[in-house]
This record gives sequence, C-alpha cells and structure tokens, in this order.
Amino acid sequence: MIYIRSINKYLAPAVTIHSPLNARIMLKESFDLIRKLLREGVLSEAIRQLRTLLDSYRDGTTADKLDGIEEEYKLMLGYMLKGYRDPERENLYERLLDKTNRLTNDYDLSLRKKLVSSYVEAAGQALHEGVTTDDIRRRLESFVTDVALTGLQSDENENTHIKKLRQEHQQFMNSLFNKIWTSPAWDEHEGSFYRDLILSPSIDITDAKWMTAAVMLGCMNIFDFEKFNTLTFIYLHATDIRLKQRAFVGWALSLFVAPGQHGKVKELVEKMCDDGKTRSDLLELQKQIYFCLNAESDHEEIQRDIMPNIMRNNHFEISRFGIVEKEEDEMQNILNPGASDKAMEELERSMRKMADKQNAGADIYFGGFSHMKNYSFFFHLSNWFVPFTPQHPEIIRLSEQNTQFMLIRKLFQTGPFCDSDKYSFTLSMISIFDKIPANMREALAGQDNIMGGPFLPNDQESDTYARRMYLQDLYRFFRLYKKKEDFFSPFPVRQSGNGKENLFLLDVFKDTDLHHEVEQLALFLMKQKKLYSLQLLLEHYEDVHSVSLDYLRGTTCLRNGENTMAERFFKQVLSIQPDHEQALSGLAKSVFRQEKYEETDLLYQQLTSDYPQKKHYQLHHAICLLKLDKTEQALQILFRLNYEQPEDMAICRILAWGLLMAKKPAQAENYYQKILSSGQTALEDKLNEGYAHWISGDIQGAVDAMKEFLKRQPQHQQQFSFIMGEFRKDVSLLDKYDISATECQLMAELVTDNKSIPSSSSL
Repeated sequence: MIYIRSINKYLAPAVTIHSPLNARIMLKESFDLIRKLLREGVLSEAIRQLRTLLDSYRDGTTADKLDGIEEEYKLMLGYMLKGYRDPERENLYERLLDKTNRLTNDYDLSLRKKLVSSYVEAAGQALHEGVTTDDIRRRLESFVTDVALTGLQSDENENTHIKKLRQEHQQFMNSLFNKIWTSPAWDEHEGSFYRDLILSPSIDITDAKWMTAAVMLGCMNIFDFEKFNTLTFIYLHATDIRLKQRAFVGWALSLFVAPGQHGKVKELVEKMCDDGKTRSDLLELQKQIYFCLNAESDHEEIQRDIMPNIMRNNHFEISRFGIVEKEEDEMQNILNPGASDKAMEELERSMRKMADKQNAGADIYFGGFSHMKNYSFFFHLSNWFVPFTPQHPEIIRLSEQNTQFMLIRKLFQTGPFCDSDKYSFTLSMISIFDKIPANMREALAGQDNIMGGPFLPNDQESDTYARRMYLQDLYRFFRLYKKKEDFFSPFPVRQSGNGKENLFLLDVFKDTDLHHEVEQLALFLMKQKKLYSLQLLLEHYEDVHSVSLDYLRGTTCLRNGENTMAERFFKQVLSIQPDHEQALSGLAKSVFRQEKYEETDLLYQQLTSDYPQKKHYQLHHAICLLKLDKTEQALQILFRLNYEQPEDMAICRILAWGLLMAKKPAQAENYYQKILSSGQTALEDKLNEGYAHWISGDIQGAVDAMKEFLKRQPQHQQQFSFIMGEFRKDVSLLDKYDISATECQLMAELVTDNKSIPSSSSL
C-alpha cells in the first residue's frame, strides 16, 4: 500500500470555541478532516488532529485509548528504524487505522451527546446501561406473549390490561430506540445479538422494524461497521418485505458516510453487488431518491395544473368505486347540453394524471401532509420511524372519547400513504371527527378504504412499494423534523449539482458489477431532465461503454458546446449501430457546428432519405445547403415545406433568409411581413427585415426595423458595438450585395443615434 507522503495540506489550527453553534460546525469540520486522513492512510496526522481536539474537549477515556494507539505506532516506527522487516507491518498499520477510526467515531458521539440537542435528549431517554441484552430480549418476547394471553380475559379486563401493556411497551421501545441509535461502535457480540433479535419470530414485527430504523439512524450519522453489517444481514435474511426493505434502505444510505475504500466495507459491498437483485434494488432506490427530491415541485405542479380541474368539477364525489356523479341539475343539462360529460372527462383526466404520477414513483402527498406534522406525536423523534399501527398508545389515548374509533382505525391501514402520513391523517381525523356531519361519517363508515379508485396502488406487497413508502417516511423526517439540522440528510435541500444525492457516484461502488445498472440510471436521468446529474454519472463511469451511454455522452457534449467530443461519441455509436437515428442526427448537428458543411450535407441526405416523413431533417438540410451557397437547391426544399405547412413560421423564417441569399429581397420582405404579423416572432426577425429593406434601398425602413431590434436587446449592451457584431456575423449575406464595411459603419451610426435622421413618422 502506498500512503500519502505530504501532509501539509491537512494541517489545521487548534479548535477555538466561541458558541455552541460554532463549536458544532468546527467539530464537524475537524472530525471530517480526521476521517479523511484515515481514509487516505495518514495515521500520524490523524492522531495529531485528534489530540488537538482533546486539548479543547477533555475526555479521559478517549485520551487513554489514543495514548495506546500512539504507543503502538511509535513501536512500529522504532522497529522500522532498526531495520527490521516485519511481514505483518501492513496488517498492523491497517488495524491501527481501524482502531483510530473507531475511537474517532466514539469520541464524536460522546461530544454530540453533550453539544447536539437531539443526541442530548435521546441519551437522557435511552435505556440505562444496567439493562442487559437478556433483559431486552425477555421484555420484547414477553410483550408478544402477554398480548396473546390478554385475549383470554373478559372484555373489560382485556381492554384495561392491553392499554397498560401497550403504554409500557411504547415507553420501553422509545428508550430502546434511543439506546440503539446513540450507542457507541458495536463489537461482534452486540451486532450478533441485534441481528438475531430483529429476525426472531418471537418478537413483534413492528418492534423489529422500529429497531432496524434505529440501527440505520445511528449508522448513517456516525458510521459503524457492525451496525452496517447488521443491516446487511437483515436485508439478506428477513422474510417480511417491509423489514427487509427498511434494512436495505438503511444499508444503502449509510454508504453516504462510510469510509469509501475501507477494506471490510468495500469487500462487503462488492460481494453484495455480485447479486443482481441487490443491484436492481439499488437502481430503484436511487430513482426513488430523485422522486423524493421532486416532491415540492410535484406539489406545485399538482396545485397549478391538476387541482383547479378537480375543484371546478366538484359535483362529482370520489368513492371506493371510482368517480361517482351526484344528482344531476336538469336545468343545467337543458342550458348546456354535453357539459356534464365534458366535466366528467376533465375530472377523470386530472385524477388519472395524478394517479399516474404516483404509480411512476412520485411523492404526490408530501405537500399536503407537510402541514400536518405539528401534533405532539411528532415531537418525539422515535415516532417518525415507528410503523403505522392503530394500537399506538397516543392514538388510542386521544380517541377514547370517540365512539366511532373503529372507522378511524381502518382508514389508513391500507392505502397509498407512508406511515408518517397515516399518523398525520389519523390524528387529524381524531381532532375533527365530532365536527363531521353525521351523513358523511355514515358514508365513510361504509367504505373499506377512504382512498380507493385510481389512487390505490396494485403493488402494495412488492419490494418497490415497501421501499418507496419507507423513503417517503425518511424524506418527511429529514425535511420536517424540528431538529433536522442535527442529522446528516441523504436528501440535499438544494440540488447544487454536486451529486451528493447519487449513491452511484460513491467510490465504494467502483470496480463492482453495479456498472451494469449505470445505463438504466443514465436513461432515467435523461428522461427526468436531470442533465447535470447525468453528466456527473457519465464522467464517473467514463470507462463503461454501451450504445446508450455513448449516445448520452454525445448529447451531453453537444449541449455543453463540446462539438468535437460529441462527434467522436456519435461516430462510436454509429460504428456499432449504423442505423441509430438519434446518433446520426446528433452527428449532423455536431459537424454542422464545426462548419463541416460538406459532411453535414451528406448526413442530412441520408436522414431525409431514411426518414422522409420527418420534416425537420429536410429543414436542417436546407440550412446546410444555404451555408454551402447552394441556394436554389435549398429554396426548392423550403418552398415545398412552406406549401405543405404554411403556418409554420420556422420554415417561413428560413425561406425568407434563403430568398435574401438568392438576391430576391422583395420576396423576402413579404415573408418577413407574414412572420411579424403572425405573433410568432423571433428576436432576429426585425434585424432580418431591416436587411431586406436595406438591400432594397429603403434605408429609412431598414433603420426603423433595426432600431426596433435593438429595443428588444438588454439595455446594458453597447449598442453600436452590438449591431456591428451582428453585421459581422452576417457578412456572407452583405457581401452578396456589395455592402461595404464603411456602409455598415454608417448604418450602425444611423441605427444607434436617434438624432441622425428624422423618424419615418415625421417625414
């Protein structure tokens, strides 16, 4: 192994404490630096930086352990200085790096429990150290047994006893949750205990899911290999779909903070990626992360484009049988026949559009439910991670006075909502239930699911659905929890284009079989118009090639103006798949931009021959012919296209320019008038109209048109220089009419000096 020799770039000043917030920021920077040093194998500087931290935040246990590591390191140096060749030197150095990393993480956790609010609260509510693993197992198993035995009692005794059982169990689980996620690094014994416990059929599945979330929360904030290994084991061996996917999501999100090239982590990830199912799950997970990040924009789109249609057609009601029309207004049918059918079609179209977005993976409910997280239920961190259960003590306590609680209990046991939103809705229903009209309560009571019809997914038992719902739970926590800043979030608030939301860009996945899924993710990013994310992905996997990936690389280069590179990628695609239409079109664009017009001409000849029905290829071919000064040939194409599509101003615009190039300015003026009266004008139309007037000898008309063109430009432009620049761009046209550089100077003066000549209106 080769380690970095120069460490000057890592040197950092000692920590100076000014305020709790500043302390947290500087501590994070310091710990990030130490972990970076350890990842890169610079042990001595990592030890020095850790010692500097200890000078500001004394911790006797950490200091003693660091002394031991430092002593081992000095012994290693001493043996090397004496010339001994130790065959275990590399392994020993790796062990010291690992021990220092573990000590760093535990020290970081210890400081967070003193300085970070969420950690301070959780540590105060966690199970005390005297509770053994045997105690934990016994409590979880006895709860299942006690609940089962309660069913043998009388109804009154059962109700009283079960409420007490659940209340005590809730308190215990809250303490256990806090113990797990704030626990220091586990050893193999602890990891083995929790793996066996969570997968045990003797405990409640809700408890198993809840504990798995705690393992995830701890691991993705301060990485711990044994917690990471526990999540891996649960994912591989759980039979319950939702438990399995909770573990998988936790495993994947923990990789954001994992030491990328850490030996044990990398070995485990490579082994996992040998399995096609794991790779498929990673691909779907990454897509769903992007869908979560779109939640706010999806909400805005629904409010802007979909909800108005639904509200306008509120004479329909939604039931589990679909959209049902209310009693008709006979007078409306007489006055406006057919309006009812049209309204139904619009409503169904809007509802279907929303359902389609949801089925595709969009988080369509975030915007609505984001305002329903202010109940005291959500003040407790662990409640954000508990699976939905109508037996949750807080729900039962609030609903005791409600005689119709059975309805509330069943409303969201199924349906297209994540657990967090189910709790929000249930708590809201409890608070307003007595205010709901009796007839509406009766109608609701007759439904098995309040959100049936198009909104009820048909894949609720699939891995994809379970993973999607859990991710939406997490998205709400990391966006809406009152102390969310205390945690690392896998959902960047602003997508700055640095790829922090993309698991596929992590170094730990290099040299794995995950590159097989890169192509599908790239196509997804293109479809979602996440173009910069796509570019980062293509650059990261620059050694992975396929027809689709090289085509996407070509289009990315084309978009960035890297025309030579785009040409190379498109030709690479065509060498494998000569009939790839999009690559052929992209190649034509890239060589055209490089002014290789002869080559462009041949490419568009092929495209227009192979795809005669696609008029845009013929239009681009005509533009190329104009560049080659094959004006008459270009005009033949343009006149035919204009005849076939007389209302297409793009064709009309190029035809007008072609007529100017063909020295037919009078005809060109007619077309420019048609364009300007169409309401489909482009910025350059007034300039080109001015050229037509100028060429025809109508100088005043040319000046007026070009002044109008300048008015539409940004005001900060230096107008004389700007218009001269436009003339230089169009020198090939002006040369055809022997318009000299001097005449261009004079015209620029006339256009930019308002007092040069009187306006046409005063003549």
